[in-house]
Amino acid sequence: EVIDADGAIVTPAWIDVHTHYDGQVTWDEAMEPSAGHGVGTIVMGNCGVGFAPVLPGGEADLIDLMEGVEDIPGTALHEAMPWGKWETYPEYLDYLGSRRYAIDVSSMITHGAVRNYVMGGPERANAPANAAEIERMAAIIEEALRAGAVGFSTSRVSGHRSIHGQSVPGTFAPEPELMAI
Repeated sequence: EVIDADGAIVTPAWIDVHTHYDGQVTWDEAMEPSAGHGVGTIVMGNCGVGFAPVLPGGEADLIDLMEGVEDIPGTALHEAMPWGKWETYPEYLDYLGSRRYAIDVSSMITHGAVRNYVMGGPERANAPANAAEIERMAAIIEEALRAGAVGFSTSRVSGHRSIHGQSVPGTFAPEPELMAI
């Protein structure tokens, strides 16, 4: 097929490797403003914050992390996301796979969500993990990668905090935990 592009700029779509569409992707198919800016693929799940896995009823903890780190209004995430449609990361991907998008969507599994899930909530999310907890985190991340996660993200940035000032889970994770993951 020949397209007359005389006078136009023709480029491939861009890949945006650092987005935080993790919530918006659950309600928006247009994926604006990225699609309108020439992005063809997004990668979300950056900075160690995301929305899967999530403990039943634990969405507020993950919303507090996203709101604090990325200044995305928590009310939008509470009200617009279809909480209860997934618990595990593969279930989150299945939900996303049931939707249609204007661009390609890819996602990393996040240390904050996994640690919060395994450690039982924000009270222990930055506590030292024991061997069984580390093994469980590694298994969850492996399951996510096998299900289609394009990677794993964590954060060691001291400024990445929940809306309540708590460091993102994983910020202080020791090297053995990171190596096991």
